[in-house]
Amino acid sequence: MGPSRMKKLRNLLLLISLLLFAFSIISEKVIYQRLHDYRRITASAGEQMACLQKESEKCLEQIATKLPQKNSQIGLGENLISFKSSVPWLSIFIYKGDSLLWWSDNTIIPANSNVQPGFRYYKNGWYEFFLTQKETYKIIGVLKIRNQYAFQNRFLSNDYHPDLGICASTELLRDKTENSFEVQGKSKFPLFYLRFNEVEQPGDSNGIIALLYFISYLLFLIAVYYIIASKFGSELKAGLVTLFTVIVTRFLSVYFSFPGSLYGLPLFSPSYYASSFLLNSLGDLLISALLIAYLVSVIYKIFGTRFGSYLSSSHQRFTFISVVIAILLTFLYSVFINFLLAGLIINSRISFNINNVFELDVYSLVGVVIIGILLFSFYLVCDGGVRFIQRARLGIKKVLVLFLVAQIIFLILIFVLRDRFLFNEYGVGAFLLTNFLMFYSGYIRRNMRNIYAFTRYLLIIFGFSIYAAQTISEFNKLREKRIEKCWR
Repeated sequence: MGPSRMKKLRNLLLLISLLLFAFSIISEKVIYQRLHDYRRITASAGEQMACLQKESEKCLEQIATKLPQKNSQIGLGENLISFKSSVPWLSIFIYKGDSLLWWSDNTIIPANSNVQPGFRYYKNGWYEFFLTQKETYKIIGVLKIRNQYAFQNRFLSNDYHPDLGICASTELLRDKTENSFEVQGKSKFPLFYLRFNEVEQPGDSNGIIALLYFISYLLFLIAVYYIIASKFGSELKAGLVTLFTVIVTRFLSVYFSFPGSLYGLPLFSPSYYASSFLLNSLGDLLISALLIAYLVSVIYKIFGTRFGSYLSSSHQRFTFISVVIAILLTFLYSVFINFLLAGLIINSRISFNINNVFELDVYSLVGVVIIGILLFSFYLVCDGGVRFIQRARLGIKKVLVLFLVAQIIFLILIFVLRDRFLFNEYGVGAFLLTNFLMFYSGYIRRNMRNIYAFTRYLLIIFGFSIYAAQTISEFNKLREKRIEKCWR
C-alpha cells in the first residue's frame, strides 16, 4: 500500500472514529433523558395499568359465564379445564362458600376473608384484587403488580409486572411522599406511587451504545498506531505510544466512569466482583487483563529483539545482575498474577464450581476468559525471561547459580512480606508453576526447536490446567470459609 493510500486510510479511520464517538454521546444523552423522564414513565405505566385492570375484569367475567348453573350436572372442572388466562401475572380462584373449588395456579392463595377488591401488599408482593360473584360462586382475581422480597438472588427478584415498563430498582409506595410520582388506573385516582432511583435506571440500548463506543475507540487506537508508525518509521514506537494512550484513556475512563452506557451494563456492576478502584467490576478486570497482556507482549518484543542483544557485549558483572533481576521479576510477576486470580475468586459472587456445570453462567465464562488471558501473559513473561537469559550466552552452570540466587532473594521477600496484601495468598502452586515454565521453556528453546508447536506446548497447557484447577479449588474453599466466618 502506497504512502498516499495509507494516509487516506488512517485519516478515514480517524474520521469514522470521531463520528461514531459523537453519535454515541448524542444517543446516550437522548436515551438518558428518556429513561429519566419520570412523568412519561408513570403516565405510560398508568395507561398499561388501566388496560390490565380492564383485561382482568373481562377475564373474570368470561369465567363467570362458564360456571355451571345451580342444578347443572356438569362439574366445575369440565367447564374450565381448557381455560387459560390471557393476562400475565393474574391468578384466579373460585370459592363456593368457604371452600376453594378451582384455581388457575398456586403461586399465591388468598384467604376467603381477604378478598375485598383493591390494591394492597400481601405475602411478598403488591397485588390488586378483583371480585366477581355469580349465584353462590365467588370469583377472585389477584393481579401481581410487583414482587417484594426481603432478600434477592438470581431466582428471587423484586420485578414489576412486565407490561408496566418500570425498573426493578424503583421504589413502590402506598402513600405520596416527596419526589414520588402517582400511577393511576382506569378510575383516574392514584393507585400507588413510585420513587425512582436516580443512580440506576438501565436501558435496553446500553449494550448497543457501549458497542459503538468500543468500535470508535478501537478505530481511534488503530489510527494512532498508523499515524505514529508513518511519522517515526518505527513499529516499536508506534506500539509504545498506543500503549501509553490506552493506559491514559483507561485511567480516565475508570476515574470518570465514562462511558455511562458501558458502566451501566451488568458486566461492569460491582455487585458481581470488586476489589479496588481500578478493578471495580468484572468488566474492569477483563479490560485490565487485556491491557496487561498487551503491555507484556510489547515488553516481550523489546527484551527479545533489542535489550537482550546488548548483554553479550556488556561487562560480565552487569550481565550477572541483569539475569538475576530478570529471573526475580519473573517470580514477582507470578505473585501479581496469583493476586489477581485470588481476588477474582475470593472477592466475587461468581460461581467457579466446575463440579456443578449448572451453577455456571455467563459471568463464570468471562471469569475463565480472564484467567486464560492472565495465564497467557504469565507464560510470555516466563518465556521472555528465558529468551533474555539466552541472549546473555552464559554457560548452563552459571545460569543455574544465578537462578538459585534469584530464588533465594525471592523466598526472603516472601518471608518478609508474607502478611502484605500482594503476598498473603501466594502459594506453592504458583511458585512451582513458575519454575516449571522457565525450565521447560529453556529446555524447548535449547533442544526442541524442530518439534511441532502443538506438541511443544502441550505440556505447558497441561501444567496451566492443573494450576488453574488447583487455584480455583483452593480459593473457592477460602471464599466459603470467609463467608461462614461473616455469618457467625
